Amino acid sequence: MTKSDALECYSFTVFSKFIAVLVFVCLGYLLIKSTSQMASVAWQEISLLALLFACLSWALAYMLIAKTRVDDQYISESGLASKQVKISEIGKCKVIDIPGLRWLIIPRVVVQVSGFGSYTFRASDHEVLTHFNRVLMQASACVASSKPLEH
Repeated sequence: MTKSDALECYSFTVFSKFIAVLVFVCLGYLLIKSTSQMASVAWQEISLLALLFACLSWALAYMLIAKTRVDDQYISESGLASKQVKISEIGKCKVIDIPGLRWLIIPRVVVQVSGFGSYTFRASDHEVLTHFNRVLMQASACVASSKPLEH
């Protein structure tokens, strides 16, 4: 494989990003509305709400910018928190994909690395999942229960 054989896509679908933004905006509105109605809110409550809003902001930003990349040596997911696994170090893998619900449930690959736990990579593009499956089959790392992906 060459560098041009590497495939990359956003980790989350457009629909899931839309839902996340919609939920974030609604929660932000409710947060502002409820805070403005409380005349004597303790600083601890405001701090807790600000922390909650910061965590939700981080999760939303991650969903909006996360990308998954597969090449012949590595699978990686970049974003606010990046992860990378060398294909040759994968002990087991499982592709979780529900073809009729790809618009709602993001397909993912769970890989188990020898002695280092497991990692989950999401891919909104079926072509990237197929490419990952092809690379793993060549490396003979896939678990028997993981079926090859079909279009």
